[in-house]
Amino acid sequence: MREITLKDLGRFADLIPIEKLEKIERGWSEDVKYIITCPKGKYLLRVTDIRLLSKKAKEISVIELVGTLNINTPKFIEMQTLEDMVLMVLTFIEGEDAIKVIPTLPTATQYRLGYASGKILWSIHHLTHNLVQESDFLKTKNKILDRLAKYEKSAYMSEEDRLPLKYVYENIDVLKDMNVRLNHGDFHIGNMIINDQLNLGIIDFNRFDYEDYIKEFVAILTFSKAASIPFTRGQLNGYFQDGIPKLFWKKVKVYLAYNAMYSVLWAEQYGESEIQYMLSRKEIIYFEYDYFRKEKPDWVKG
Repeated sequence: MREITLKDLGRFADLIPIEKLEKIERGWSEDVKYIITCPKGKYLLRVTDIRLLSKKAKEISVIELVGTLNINTPKFIEMQTLEDMVLMVLTFIEGEDAIKVIPTLPTATQYRLGYASGKILWSIHHLTHNLVQESDFLKTKNKILDRLAKYEKSAYMSEEDRLPLKYVYENIDVLKDMNVRLNHGDFHIGNMIINDQLNLGIIDFNRFDYEDYIKEFVAILTFSKAASIPFTRGQLNGYFQDGIPKLFWKKVKVYLAYNAMYSVLWAEQYGESEIQYMLSRKEIIYFEYDYFRKEKPDWVKG
C-alpha cells in the first residue's frame, strides 16, 4: 500500500480539521497506522487492504460493542474506501505505552493494574455478540496438528521440541469442551496504554476472533509475563476471582506449546530478527514449564 497523505483525507478533513499526519512505525499489525493531530486532539487512522473490508466492518461492530463497557477503548469515528485501501478513523487513547511504564511502578501497583486488566478481559469475554460461533473443537485440533506437522518438517525442529510436541499430542483432546467467547485476540501489556492517573486503555482490536477463551491467555503468559510478573499474576486473579479452574493450566499449556513452535514459522514474514526473537521466546517457555512436565510456572502463587 502506498503512503497516505493529508490530501487522501478529504472527507475526514471536512469533519475534523487536520493539522498533521504522522505514521506509526512500530508493531506487528497488518494495518498501517497513523496519528491524526487536530486542534482539539488526536485520532488514530488505520489503513488496510480493500480485500479485508468485510473483516473491518466486523471489527467496527466489535469496537462499538466493547464501547458499551465502562472501559477506556478506541471509539469508531468514520470509515471510507480509497483506491485499494480501507481507511478507518478511531479516537486516540492518550497516554504512554503500558509495557514501558508498568514495570517501573511499585510491585503492588503493578499487581493492582494487572488485576484491573483481568477484570476488563472477563467483561469483554462475557459480552453477548451476534457473531459468536459454536465451538468447533475438531477444526481447532486439525489446525494445531497441521501447523505442528509443518514445524516438524522445518529447519527449526530440534530434539528439545520432542517433549513439548508430545505434550500437545497427548493432551490436545482436553480442549474439546471449549467455551467460545469474543476474544480481543492479542490481549497483553503491549496493547495497553496508561495515563497520568494510572488508568488503563485497551487498544488494537484488529485481531479479534471468536475462540476458546483460554487461548487469550497465551499472550498474557508470554508477553505480559516477560514485562511484569506482578502485573500478570494480577491479570490471572482479576479474571478468575473465584479461583483458577482445575483444567486451566493443562489446557493453556497445549496452546502455549503449540504457539511457542508455530510462532517461529509465523515470524518468517517479518525477517530474521523476529525469527530469532520467537526462538528465544520458545526457549524461555520451555525452561519455565520444564518442557511441559511442570503443572504451572513457579511464579504463580497457590
